[in-house]
Amino acid sequence: MFLIPTLSFLILSCSKDPAATFDKPILFLSKTTLKIGEPLYATLTGQAYNTNVAWSSNSGGHIWPTPNTDSAIYIFTSPGIYTVKAKFQSHINGSNDSTDGNVTVTDSIFSDSAAATCDVIVVKNLTPDDQINLTPVDYSDTGLVFVAQTTNLYNHSPLLNSNGEIHVSESGFEVDISSALIFPCSGSAALAPAVGLVALTGLTNRTYTLSFKLNYTTYSGTMTVSDSNIIFNWTYTSGVTISPLTIQRRGH
Repeated sequence: MFLIPTLSFLILSCSKDPAATFDKPILFLSKTTLKIGEPLYATLTGQAYNTNVAWSSNSGGHIWPTPNTDSAIYIFTSPGIYTVKAKFQSHINGSNDSTDGNVTVTDSIFSDSAAATCDVIVVKNLTPDDQINLTPVDYSDTGLVFVAQTTNLYNHSPLLNSNGEIHVSESGFEVDISSALIFPCSGSAALAPAVGLVALTGLTNRTYTLSFKLNYTTYSGTMTVSDSNIIFNWTYTSGVTISPLTIQRRGH
């Protein structure tokens, strides 16, 4: 799912400080076209040891730099064309420099099928301090879809087990999230956030209770469904978060 094909790396354009005359690091992106919720791997090569790299993007996407900052994982939750930028300090003359490249995010939602070919699946419990970020990405006649992602990182292409326990009652929905599925036979050993989809179906125009249980702690709020949008009443800023708090119905 998140395996980075070596041959698919692309060398991106660089912006160079006029005062810099040395060979600068090169930015590699795992791909330049991806889907909503699909991890993008960005890697900087050729920099001096202990060079500090600051990763950014002109989007509201989530970024997970590695501990040594020479690479980062991006997840975008809306379609568009975005610039991935790595800013670093020159180890020759101390000046700031940067390199960047563009990626296109389509309006399709990522759901990896390659993992289905893996005959070794390991269930890994989420770490006790992990948190879940939920982004509503599609509201249509078929229901509501969130992209869910952890803040902590796991290896071997972790797939968040987010649709395994959805309890439906007369008042609303409860979603239990406590584990990720690991695919050691097909996934990269590189660390990445666990990503999954949460799909709620059978919605009518009314207010529902909405609860997410993460590592035995329950976070609760409501969502109000109308013909034009869904509005979430969700007050948490940690643990389980939802952003944005309003999603428009497709076509409205």
